[in-house]
Amino acid sequence: PIFIGRGDKDQAASLLAEATVLLHEMPANASKLGAQLQLAQSYSTIDAGQSVALMQSVILLTNRLIAAAAVLDGFENHYLKEGEWMKRGYTGLSNLVNSIEQNLGSLARIDVEGARSLSKQLERPEIRLMAQLEIARNLLCPGTNSVNFSRINRHYPARRHINPH
Repeated sequence: PIFIGRGDKDQAASLLAEATVLLHEMPANASKLGAQLQLAQSYSTIDAGQSVALMQSVILLTNRLIAAAAVLDGFENHYLKEGEWMKRGYTGLSNLVNSIEQNLGSLARIDVEGARSLSKQLERPEIRLMAQLEIARNLLCPGTNSVNFSRINRHYPARRHINPH
């Protein structure tokens, strides 16, 4: 077994590098996308540049998934309300978007420009706005509402949910 002392960034960086090798390609499913999001969050305090790189690929794929969800809106799930992305949805994709916003807020405490740059890559303006508000909130009130990995694990991989609306 490997024992890591509290604050042992070198050992943590080594373990994260090993995990990165396992996720070296574009995530092929929700579980791998969630793992990449967790990895990006874990990197944020050790290597902000690596965190930004991982988040960039998460955002790229998420933009594609959001565009597809917008086309499918109303057929299987409801992602949009009056043409805008619903902040609180009943889907794994909605939870992923919320987690990305939270991750960008947390990243802003370490790398403001990296978080800002990533938020600008979110294609839907309402999602971009919510991410930028989360960044501002984290800069103004650090230490509140940090990313909850159990929430990511609980909602991702996506499970089929029935929207009551």
